[in-house]
Amino acid sequence: MSENVQANAAAAPEEEVLLRVEHLKKYFPVRTGIIGQKLQYVRAVDDISFNVRAGRTVGIVGESGCGKTTMGRTILRLHSVTSGDVIFNGMDLGKMKPRKLRKIRPQIQMIFQDPYSSLSPRLTVGEIIGEAVRQHNIVPKEQYKEYIFEIMKKCGLQPQYFERYPHEFRAGSVSVSVSRVPSRSSPNSSSATSPSPRSTCPSRRRSSTF
Repeated sequence: MSENVQANAAAAPEEEVLLRVEHLKKYFPVRTGIIGQKLQYVRAVDDISFNVRAGRTVGIVGESGCGKTTMGRTILRLHSVTSGDVIFNGMDLGKMKPRKLRKIRPQIQMIFQDPYSSLSPRLTVGEIIGEAVRQHNIVPKEQYKEYIFEIMKKCGLQPQYFERYPHEFRAGSVSVSVSRVPSRSSPNSSSATSPSPRSTCPSRRRSSTF
């Protein structure tokens, strides 16, 4: 992905900018010299800029392999940033220390395009959703199961699905993937690696998708 995405990044709007990406680059070294110096790079993401305003959706369109997923992973710091800035809610994610970044992760999430490969076949729906809830200490232990049922209801999953496994679903497995987003209400921002029926899980006004 080598072209600048400037469609909505040029002027500061009246609406709140939730996510600001400025001149983002992610290069992967593919060849090194005898003493280890980097000689060649794959420019997976090369100078991308855009804004995501609160309550809005931004679509990044490109052919397969152009760097859309790498861009999303780099924004979320799943890949290190080669250069550029990622500003989320006024905070620079690229310069954030791991401990503080961990606290931010429930607010900005990725929805993977293939729920079957992103969901463990050994865990039930309740365990899959609960995994993120436990990791981020979203609610006290005594409210754990009640919270999971609340998330399932928001995403259109019936209570009896709590004990079911991902392979027992068809299109509903996408809802399970979306419902893994570990937020007390809904995330402020989500990254989807392909067009995703995120409307199955209702979001709040501040929520945005890119």
